Amino acid sequence: PSLRVGTTQDRHEGPIQETSGNVIDVDRVARFTGVTAGIGIDIADAIFLPLVARQNRAAVMAAATANRQQVLMQVAGAYIGLVQARNQLGVIDRAHERAADLAALTADYADSGEGLPSDAEMAAVQPVLWEQRRAAGVERVAAVNAELVKLLHLEPDVELAPIETEPPAVDIFTASEDVAELIASARDGRPETEQADALLAAAEGD
Repeated sequence: PSLRVGTTQDRHEGPIQETSGNVIDVDRVARFTGVTAGIGIDIADAIFLPLVARQNRAAVMAAATANRQQVLMQVAGAYIGLVQARNQLGVIDRAHERAADLAALTADYADSGEGLPSDAEMAAVQPVLWEQRRAAGVERVAAVNAELVKLLHLEPDVELAPIETEPPAVDIFTASEDVAELIASARDGRPETEQADALLAAAEGD
């Protein structure tokens, strides 16, 4: 809106001719004081700015959805990795136990003379090797556990215990479904695509 305040003045001294043709001497002053107000409206902004705001809001919501899906995928991957690491550690523990039993049995046979000392020495190496593998497995479990704890925003010293003892089977699609159609559907439904479309529409003022 605009507001204008002003004064005008008109003064005339001397001869002047009337409309009838007579010439007369005059001395007159005319003054005017007034206020004017006006309002300017940009029709384009009034129409398109709300549309742009809606598109920007849609872009923000799509970005939030993309971020949420990304975090969920990372959490799922870390959880499956934790289940797998714990499962492998269990296999190593069982193998180490059997290797230790075999080493003890072979040593007994060697001591009694029924077995060769060389066999006992070879068998005694196996538990040591499995102990090394177990140490690596424990480190792997701790690393994956720390990654999952971080993604879940838990305290760093929390130790998670998966429900499953083996990595769960995940059926993404069946053999009868068309892979090309699945890829196209997944691409069209990605929130990143919705975000890009919304930003483009906002830039164009749609």
